[in-house]
Amino acid sequence: MSSVEEILPMLQGVTLFEGLSPEDLRRIAAIGEERSAEEGELLFEEGEEGNAFFLVISGAVEILRDRADGSRERLAVRRTGDAFGEMALLDDAPRSATARVQKEARLLVLSRDAFREVLDPDSPAFRMLGSLSRSLRALDVRFTAGQRQMARQDGIPELNRLIRQGLLPTRVPLVSGYEAAAGTSVKEDGEGATSWDVFSLSGGQPVFGLYHAAGGGFPPAQTLSVFRGVLRALARTASTLEGLLSEANEVMSDLAVPGAQPSVEQSVECALLSPGKEGVVWAGAGRPPGIVVRAGGGREPLPAFGPPLGMMEGFRYGARKLVLSGGDAVLALSEGTPGLVEGAGDLAHRLRERTVDEVVGTLHQAFERAEGAPAEVSVVLLRRV
Repeated sequence: MSSVEEILPMLQGVTLFEGLSPEDLRRIAAIGEERSAEEGELLFEEGEEGNAFFLVISGAVEILRDRADGSRERLAVRRTGDAFGEMALLDDAPRSATARVQKEARLLVLSRDAFREVLDPDSPAFRMLGSLSRSLRALDVRFTAGQRQMARQDGIPELNRLIRQGLLPTRVPLVSGYEAAAGTSVKEDGEGATSWDVFSLSGGQPVFGLYHAAGGGFPPAQTLSVFRGVLRALARTASTLEGLLSEANEVMSDLAVPGAQPSVEQSVECALLSPGKEGVVWAGAGRPPGIVVRAGGGREPLPAFGPPLGMMEGFRYGARKLVLSGGDAVLALSEGTPGLVEGAGDLAHRLRERTVDEVVGTLHQAFERAEGAPAEVSVVLLRRV
């Protein structure tokens, strides 16, 4: 059973509850009923009377809407910390979609009657929520119409995911002196904005790359595809990671659309790792987090060396050599908070007796459950033997 202190941060992130006092949120957290739901269970169906709000504590719930032909289209997937069914707390309108459990879940369920006992219907806070509820319901209708329009535009989201899938390597090469593993979590409803790659510098040194397309504009997989080609072409004559990043930054800056608005600009966050006899050379652009996990349990967060590629023309990037002993490992993610990478480092250390493939697989499973983790994330793990 989750405590009020565990639930409170999740409620603070619910749009409907913005502006409520901490005391009101504590009361809401305290009256919610926690329940488990099995995979495939229908929580409610489109058109039913809405009388409860749901918060996902763990697991996943898919939101569906009926099509004219009788089939159902997926609108969204709600995961840890996400809420749905908020409007049912404040108005009597029927459910605008169906909610079905995609992955075994723990849910906080708040009934309309219990909610109204906590908040006085005549209070300013309750009237404010009612107004916001009507606005959200109108926005939901417009948003869904927009999704349908996008789906008719040559299937761009699906095409984006297919392009990204084609960029992902099918295997991890053997690297002398190291156990190496890498992978990208791929979601059916993901943005397709991250990938990993492996290539060589001019001297034959292997390089593992993690990429994340940030910003708006073009479909992210298109940016990843262009960047991958640029990096591989420049690597044929590059001898260092810092030189390679600096050259790639110039090319990506040249490819930027002159006069583009910030909302359509796109850049690439990138981490490069090159394993060698003495250790691993690390270089990064943007904020891809990395950490050295020592065999004895020590941790060393790795620095970023500059802005995302394509953002600041003329910037010169740096690199750092990481000296590793047997059992030491370097773990890098395409994106994530410092806390997320620290937790990933702890897990990698606890699983040090497992193969690196098993560790990466377990990390991806953990990211699915971790609050604040990206929906899709790429991982590279290099362990010295």
